[in-house]
Amino acid sequence: MKTILIVDDRSDNRSGLIGMLAHRGYRLIEANSGAQALKIVRRQKPDLVIADVLMSKMDGYEFVRQLRLDSQIAHTAIVFYTAGYIEKESRELAKACGVQHIIVKPVEPEEVLKIVDKAFAMRVRTSGWLPAPEFAHKHLHLVTNKLAEKVDDLEKLNTRLEAEVVERKRVVKELRVAHGQARRAREDAERANCAKDSFLANLSHELRTPLTPVLMCAAALEKESAIGPEFRQQLGMMRRNVELEARLIDDLLDLTRIAHGKFQLVRSGPVDVHSLLLHIEQMVGDDARQKSIQLLFELTADEHHVGGDAAKLSQVFWNLIKNAIKFTFAGGRVIVRTATPAPGQFVLTVEDTGAGIDPQTLPVIFRAFEQGDVPESQTSGGLGLGLSISKAIVELHGGTICGASAGLGFGSLFTVELTTVLPFPAIQVPEIESQQSQSSLQCLRLLVIEDHEPTMTVLARLLRRHGHDVLTACTVQAALVLASTHSFDLVISDIGLPDGNGIDLMRQLTKDYGLRGIALSGYGMAVDRAKSQQAGFLAHLVKPINFDQLHRVLQEVAPAAA
Repeated sequence: MKTILIVDDRSDNRSGLIGMLAHRGYRLIEANSGAQALKIVRRQKPDLVIADVLMSKMDGYEFVRQLRLDSQIAHTAIVFYTAGYIEKESRELAKACGVQHIIVKPVEPEEVLKIVDKAFAMRVRTSGWLPAPEFAHKHLHLVTNKLAEKVDDLEKLNTRLEAEVVERKRVVKELRVAHGQARRAREDAERANCAKDSFLANLSHELRTPLTPVLMCAAALEKESAIGPEFRQQLGMMRRNVELEARLIDDLLDLTRIAHGKFQLVRSGPVDVHSLLLHIEQMVGDDARQKSIQLLFELTADEHHVGGDAAKLSQVFWNLIKNAIKFTFAGGRVIVRTATPAPGQFVLTVEDTGAGIDPQTLPVIFRAFEQGDVPESQTSGGLGLGLSISKAIVELHGGTICGASAGLGFGSLFTVELTTVLPFPAIQVPEIESQQSQSSLQCLRLLVIEDHEPTMTVLARLLRRHGHDVLTACTVQAALVLASTHSFDLVISDIGLPDGNGIDLMRQLTKDYGLRGIALSGYGMAVDRAKSQQAGFLAHLVKPINFDQLHRVLQEVAPAAA
């Protein structure tokens, strides 16, 4: 059994060679330095030494030189194992000290075995080595050159690292500048966003305020029997268009709430969807008749109560049916169906024979401002917000909404799925009690505060016609004077007033006189409603309002105010 001594100051290098040679059956021993290797060679007389060249304290050349000086071991076969000492000068010095074979790292096992076999087969001379002074000179020259190369490499590396440091500092500086710019851009965007929200809120207020007296007048005159049918029809047209204008304003604000994650539901318990649909049928029936469109309601769902916000659900159904009528040609058909395909599941479909939807447009119809490619004759207005808002409302109710169409000219089908709930049990209200309640509301002493003179005039006239005792004020100070000299059951107040605001006024009226009120405002965000409630208002109505809406709220809040 042949013995091989592996000399290397790195254990991983020794382990690598051992792994390559182990299957040959050699006796393998290790040394971690040249000094240790000399002791082992003198003691154990190995057949071959594989020595690394670059080792600390004693490199491979010095190890071989000292070994050759000892006549007892000078004949030992040696193979160098190196990655760096492979130039011509290095090889010549290796041969000068009796090393004929060099394993160059990295190396494959087959090459190592091949070189080992050659080393075993070669007879090693025992004399004629390079004289010590000449060897020392060549060795020193070789080592000096290697050091010079290393110094040169280190200088190049240092130069490169310095350049990298400069580049990194430049990048860091640019990143800091970019971060600062991004932060400022974000702050500017946030300010612009807040300004936009404020603008939209103010715009809605300014648009709603002049609509209020128009809507109240039109709605009230529409019911006057003394007015001819033709004029009542025109008044109905005026009322519907004012309501549509208000709906468009609401859509803009709803879109802003959705974008900011502030869109909230006012859950009112079980909502009878069939009742909502029948009410919507009355609202849109005239539109269908004017276009000679057959509007059919097939409400066959066994379970038709869902949990949620009745007003928002009504907005969804109104949008779908209104769109179906808008995009259906004269003489077409719109069918609204409900069904209960499985227990706890409510499905509403709105199908029309109208303009249809292009297949490429279907994936984007629920995006804001998207209306798709429809014939020019069918583009009857709108902002393209209805479906986007409807999707948000339905998903907040835990439901789904989708659209389908066979293509342009083949109509469309929209489907809404919701989870049903049990309805509230019916409550029987005695007829006498109801009549007494109605009669008790016939005459209320009302303080109406409104700085928009047309609204004030119409509102006061309609309230007085319904038997209420009304005093009016157009400023905070005038209202406080009236409150100090008269007794009132309820306050109806605008929020924005020339010398203050209705919120602070209501707080003072509640504190000083125990009064409660109904807020009238062009601002309808959740924060506006919350402020009204905290100030003492029992209800918050968003302009434009019709008188029937105000009268219903009066009936609801009057007992609480009393």
